[in-house]
Amino acid sequence: MSNEPVNKDQNTQEETTSIDVFPLDLLGILWRWKKFIIIVTLATAVGVGLYSLISIKMPPLESYMPNKYTSEALILIDNSSSGGRSGFSSQLRPDAMGDIPSLGLTNTVVQSDYSELAIFLIKTNTFLDTIVEEFNVQEKYRITEYPIITSREVIKNNLVISYNERNGVLSIGFTNTDPVYTRDIANFVAVHLINRLNELIFDKDTADGANLEANINRTFQDIKKLEEENQRLERSAASSPGRFPAIMMEAERISMELTAKRLVYTHLRVQQELASIRSSERSIFQILEMAETPQRKSGPYRGKLCMTVTLIGFLSAVFLSFVFNAIIKIKNNPKAIAILTGRKYHEE
Repeated sequence: MSNEPVNKDQNTQEETTSIDVFPLDLLGILWRWKKFIIIVTLATAVGVGLYSLISIKMPPLESYMPNKYTSEALILIDNSSSGGRSGFSSQLRPDAMGDIPSLGLTNTVVQSDYSELAIFLIKTNTFLDTIVEEFNVQEKYRITEYPIITSREVIKNNLVISYNERNGVLSIGFTNTDPVYTRDIANFVAVHLINRLNELIFDKDTADGANLEANINRTFQDIKKLEEENQRLERSAASSPGRFPAIMMEAERISMELTAKRLVYTHLRVQQELASIRSSERSIFQILEMAETPQRKSGPYRGKLCMTVTLIGFLSAVFLSFVFNAIIKIKNNPKAIAILTGRKYHEE
């Protein structure tokens, strides 16, 4: 009975000693394999350094990791105008005329999101083909297989497009090994995009304006004819008293038609004024800043690459040190070899 406390103390001491020795064993392994770890780490660092240095010395078109430059143009997009224009034009909607009935006429403003439309247009094949043709992309990138599809993919993959919803600024950038080439493409995309958007959005206003003008002229001519007919009826009533009741009925009909035509004419004129005001408010898209020739590269980051690869080499060397140490221990342990080979182990 008196020996139990002593045995517990001994077990506790042995466990503590094994725990303390475990980190020392790991440090011992690292110390024994220190030369291997240092050599592998240095070799990795030198190798990735040479790899990066050679990529700089090679011509950009032949280099496996050339310097790349990104240039961007900035466009301001007023999305608040997409749901109907603010200010005076928004107050002159047909439903805000008060005493004048709507007669089924509607505002021509279409609700949409101009920023989403702009980004969508840039990614369309027609837009990409325009860039490919303008800048001879097939020759620039030496494209031989599937030239049309590959050229589109090259442009799409190198375009950098982002939209800031807070300030309404659309950023259009392009990445290439030639800084001048990146500037020219970014500026071309910005200008061509604005022209294309204006065509899509405001061509409808132009067509509506032409239709309104034709309708106004036709309605005005109808009003003139009705007025002339009303005057003839008045002269007929004076010269033919016997037909007075029939003439009065016809005059009343013409008066009703005149009232309706004049009301339609008023609405058409209001629509024409709205179209004129909308035309004067076409500052939805504005180029805030044209792209400039970049002075600094946007990639690749060779310093980070060297540090990352060197760290991976160091960790790999440490891991291999433990693996090699374990293999050596197994080779020097007949019992372990017997277990691995499936043979019986006989102690001597």
